[in-house]
Amino acid sequence: MSRCRLAGGGIADFASDADIPADLYPMLGTVNGTVCWFYTSRPDFTWEIVFVYPNGDADIRLRNPAGPNTPVGIFSRCSAEPADLDLRRAVWERVMSYLHPPPDPDLDPRPGLGVTGMETRLTVPVPEPFQDFLFEAGLMLEVDIQVGDVVVHWGDGRITRHPASLMASGEPAVHRYERKDPGTKVTIAYVWRVRWRPNAGTWYTLDVPDTLTTVDYPVNEIVSVLG
Repeated sequence: MSRCRLAGGGIADFASDADIPADLYPMLGTVNGTVCWFYTSRPDFTWEIVFVYPNGDADIRLRNPAGPNTPVGIFSRCSAEPADLDLRRAVWERVMSYLHPPPDPDLDPRPGLGVTGMETRLTVPVPEPFQDFLFEAGLMLEVDIQVGDVVVHWGDGRITRHPASLMASGEPAVHRYERKDPGTKVTIAYVWRVRWRPNAGTWYTLDVPDTLTTVDYPVNEIVSVLG
């Protein structure tokens, strides 16, 4: 017998999964802290069932659009209504707790002294790569976080992208302003590269927002007067 929670909140029993009038998608959840599998009618392509054994246990894999699906284990079918197991949310929350330091750039000439025709040189420290391990309902999640690039919006329409490894070594981003603009603002962005994997399996990428800093950088013009 298959017992289902209906969208309206009620409970319905069916003789078997085949009698349920809906498309079913496998999910992992937890009951009393133990991971188990169940079906949902909500379209979800996170998990794949490789095989269901006679006792109801299922061999589960995590789908990966960019590569082979990752085996995560063999799990019993849930014996009670489960709480969803959302690995990506767990990784997201850990990553966002780390992505806190905004860029702290150094500009030469410093803000207030920028002039047309002269090179402006920008350096910025880059956070070290960071690795962490999470344990979510018995699954080990490895997380790798690093800055891939530093992007500079110079405020005059020019945008440059610099490998984080070069910026970390102290190599400056260089720009030459061609026109006076007292309202120029320079924006520096860390472009993060985040990946994670369950149980030492296939790596998955996670898109996260850039970390930004904006600096007022008025650009003046030097006019030579002869005589």
